[in-house]
Amino acid sequence: MKTVPTKLFACLLMCLPVLFTTHAGANSPDSPKAEKLIDKVSINNASVNELTSLKGIGVKKAQAIIDYRDTHGGFKTLDELMNVKGIGIKFLEKNAPLLSL
Repeated sequence: MKTVPTKLFACLLMCLPVLFTTHAGANSPDSPKAEKLIDKVSINNASVNELTSLKGIGVKKAQAIIDYRDTHGGFKTLDELMNVKGIGIKFLEKNAPLLSL
């Protein structure tokens, strides 16, 4: 009975380095399904590329955000994003921690 916990413990020790390292290619642009690690996205300065890193934003919505900000002189609050067609409360709830002005 002592060998089973010892083997289990040894297996866990061998797995620890894997748990604390990241996949080198996870953020490569060549990986379409790669999880994106991003800091805050400034909705008043972000490019289409940066905006598409947000959940629920494709190229068309990203461009709509940029067009709105260009037309209206930038966003004064995050809630103002809901004035952009296709952006609603669910988007803000999902992305609020990732957004800045």
